[in-house]
Parts: sequence; structure tokens; C-alpha cells
Amino acid sequence: MVLIRALVAMLLIAGAGAGCGESLFDAHGRGGPDGGGGDDDGAVPTTCPDPCLADAAADFDGSPGGKGGHWRYLDDRRDRTWTAMTLVSGEMTGADPNDRIASCDEQSSAPACQGLPGALRVTSSAAAADPAIEYRSPSTRVIKLSLRALAPAGGTEQRVRLYRNTREDVLFTATARSGELVEHAIVVDALEGDRFLIAIEPIGASEGGEVALHFFINGTSTRFPSTCQLAVPFSVPGSTDEHVDDLCGGEFAVLQGSDTNLVIPSLRNDVFGQMLMAGHVEPGLYYRSAEVLPTSSAKTIQLWFQLDMMLSTPNAWLFSDIDQDNGGGFGIQLDNTSGLKLEASIPTGGSPPTYTSQSVSYPGLNAWHFIRMVHANGMIAICLDGTRLTSVPLAGPSTTVPKYGSYLGRNRWDPSNSFIGALDDVRVFSSALPCEPPN
Repeated sequence: MVLIRALVAMLLIAGAGAGCGESLFDAHGRGGPDGGGGDDDGAVPTTCPDPCLADAAADFDGSPGGKGGHWRYLDDRRDRTWTAMTLVSGEMTGADPNDRIASCDEQSSAPACQGLPGALRVTSSAAAADPAIEYRSPSTRVIKLSLRALAPAGGTEQRVRLYRNTREDVLFTATARSGELVEHAIVVDALEGDRFLIAIEPIGASEGGEVALHFFINGTSTRFPSTCQLAVPFSVPGSTDEHVDDLCGGEFAVLQGSDTNLVIPSLRNDVFGQMLMAGHVEPGLYYRSAEVLPTSSAKTIQLWFQLDMMLSTPNAWLFSDIDQDNGGGFGIQLDNTSGLKLEASIPTGGSPPTYTSQSVSYPGLNAWHFIRMVHANGMIAICLDGTRLTSVPLAGPSTTVPKYGSYLGRNRWDPSNSFIGALDDVRVFSSALPCEPPN
């Protein structure tokens, strides 16, 4: 165990100074199972493999949706909002005219295109918005996302960010350095309507730069769900005040308590700009799953949450599948015993229950925040709003199959400390997604 922890520490130190594609959790930017899928061999194709669902370069024709209507071309404003680019002389152009997306077939003499012919040419400015390409999943299935990016020799370094729905839900980030090819393939369990985006951002330069980009989406032979253990978006048709679905498993939640005002018709501070509902919980009210989550060697738990008011109790639980009887499971809570903290917890037994925990400072009330908790290789990381705040050794949960389902807004073993606020897009994966240090 000492040797394992030493190796983990070495990897973590190495990853902290490198691009996000070299994190502890994502196989150093070369494929691997970090994205929530099962049949990824790490290979990055040069053309869209069969069955090809969409090819960003081959589909580009200057229209807002590209061939087949698969795509959107956006200004990613770095604040959870986007605006559509407009067509100008065969190029999709952002609010800053230096943010552009075009076909290398039409601009083959551009330095980036010479290194990666047949790709898209993405030019970026130093403005507060990044050019981005979006693919929206038309159905629930396992898909493979493959990207190749090349910044020309002598060009500005560019950050390549692949994410789902919002920038905080990052799947992969890397730096496209001068003349160096970035390649990455990732398999994901996609829900219907999930948005997968690549954004290009210049690093430390005032003049912007360019990147040649291939982005392929193809189907896999893997059966859905592959590593998705839980997905509760709350806004799926059929969700009611008393019932929401786990889209990776089945019926997820049964409302406890008497208040029926649990679904908010429109999100406060609208997280995604197009979602409709979020779960709202108060003391004595919570959602409980009808099924237990399977054990796994790696785990990612992530969700959006908004705390309505300062806690009047010592703590409040956002998520818990803790099984105090068998010593397994995880919990995410807000701890108010000595300043408000966001805390990841693993049970250690006892009555009243005790936990091994790791905490970070909580940023404040009345705003939406995204938390990702990652457990892998004896380490636990907490990522808040897209930035890793801590990563430390923490023993894993018991491999005993738990007896109880998971809870939103409550911990079965600590029922008096309930969360007061809203929860949205809760997902659990049996894999380790990236959780990165500040740039």
C-alpha cells in the first residue's frame, strides 16, 4: 500500500504541472476508460470509423447545422452561456470576428491545415469567448468521441477542452502546443439531448491563434449503460413532484414527506440555459432510489446544487449511498461545524455513525455550483465548478454489495441533517472522470 500511494503521489505531482490531459484520472490523455464507457482501445482514427454518426469536418458546409443538422457552431462565453455563430463568407464567425470555424478544404494553405488536411480550421481570439463545436446526442446510447488537434509550428498554444453540457463537466482537456498533435478517444454513456462540445482557447497570448481539428462521433458495440450507474436530470418528460427516473437504470426516486412542491418549473440562475426543472428538497423531504448502486473500483459522483439558506444544522447531505451496516458507499455533504465546507465522506462505522472525510471551502449561497467527486487508486478528489480543490489518499468503500438505495438530500444514517435547496443533473459513473487543478 505504501508503494501504491507513493506511485499515486508521483503521478499527481506530475499531472499538476501538466495539461489537464495528463491527470491522475484520465490515462494521461491517451484514451482509457475515464469517460464512462467500456470498449475504448485508445486508438484515434484519421477518418470517422463505422458506424459513423457525425464527422465535424466532413459535415461542415457553412450552414448553421452542417450536413444532417448534427452540429452547432458557438461562442463559448466561459460563463455557462453560449451564442450562435453567424455565417460570413463561408465561415462560421463569432461576435469577435477573429473567432472563426472553416473547412480546411477551402483554406488548405493555412499553416494548421497543412499539418492536418481535411480537418476544420478553428481560429481563436483573446476575447472572453471561445469558438466551440457542439454535437447533440439524438438518442440514449454509448458513443465514442475521437479528436485530433494540431497547432501549427510557431503558433500560439491552444487549450482544447472536450466537455458535456457545461464547461464544468469536462471529459478531457489538453494543450495543443506548437507543432504537436493532440489525440484522444473517449467512450461515453450519452443521454438523449446531451451536448458534447469542443472549445478552443488561446493560452497566454493577446493575438489568438489557430488549430486544425478532427472530431468524430461513432457508435460502439457496447450496451447502454456501460459505466453510467445513475442519471437523474429531473426534466425528463414524465417527471412529477413524486417521481423521477434514473435514466441509467430505471425508476430512481420516491418522494418522502408531505410537501408536493418539489419540482421547480424553471431553474433559478438557469444552469444550462435550456433545462426546465430541478429537484427541490427541504427538511424531511428527499428522493430515495428503488435500487442499489453496484460497487466498482473507481467512482465519479457529480451534480449541480444550490443552497437556499445557511444551515441551521451541523451538516446537510446532498447525496448518499452510504451503507453503515456494511461499511460501504459514499456521501457528499455540507458541513457547518467550523465554517461552511463541502465534504466527501466514507463511513467508518460506529453508533452514532462516523466517517473519514475530506473537505473544501464552500463558495457561497444562492448560486448554482457543480461538484464532481472522484475516487480512484486509493485517492479521492473534489472538483468544484471545474477546478480540483483537493486530492488526497482516502481508503475505498467496502466491496460488500450494499443493502440500501441511494438518497438525494438525505443520508439514511443521519436523517436529521437535511439539505435545503435544489439539485440537478445527478450522475454516478463506475469510472474516474478528470478532476483538474487550476490552470
